[in-house]
Amino acid sequence: MSIVYNTKPTVSLREFIPRVQAAIDGVDVEMAAQYIADAAITFARSTRILRETICVELISCQDSYRLDTPYRIIEVVSVRRQESDNCGFAGQYSPNLQAYVDDGVLYLDPMPTDANAGSVIEIEVAMVPSRNAVELPETLYEDWVEAVVQLALSQLYLLADTPWYSLGASREQHAWYKQSVISAKMANMTKHKPLNVRLSPRRTRGRR
Repeated sequence: MSIVYNTKPTVSLREFIPRVQAAIDGVDVEMAAQYIADAAITFARSTRILRETICVELISCQDSYRLDTPYRIIEVVSVRRQESDNCGFAGQYSPNLQAYVDDGVLYLDPMPTDANAGSVIEIEVAMVPSRNAVELPETLYEDWVEAVVQLALSQLYLLADTPWYSLGASREQHAWYKQSVISAKMANMTKHKPLNVRLSPRRTRGRR
């Protein structure tokens, strides 16, 4: 059985390129696109920021279900029993049901029986874009474009025999990227929304 998953909106990978070219004069479009694609994959893998919920209707005596998605699933984050008619609404965790994905196939343990056939489980998965993707999930551009660009720049600055080679610039971009990774991991703990930190005004003592 193949389960088709309808992905959320995407954005062209080329939307990221002007930000790279603004920092590095002379980098060609194809080179920039390749480094952006690699950066998007690394960022998604490191942070598990690309998460989606897939609803699976259980079939008796079937423990494998092919998931037809444009992205590569790297981890099953959680398994829940669906408790409403709308997929994606938080249900109860199913601690006794184990799930993992291998090469696009979801495996369940224990195998569903007649007793639970027809019930629906919600599988939350973490995904990464494919290496040949020309479209990336919109959230990477709307919420995390700086992180992707920072990592791409940190790698591009390390290219020897290029006019823009700079070890210092690479280290600076990578330091910023590491801060973005921390923010993304925190966002996973706050319903996957970017973390906005509001600082209180610093109090100063008046002159005596």
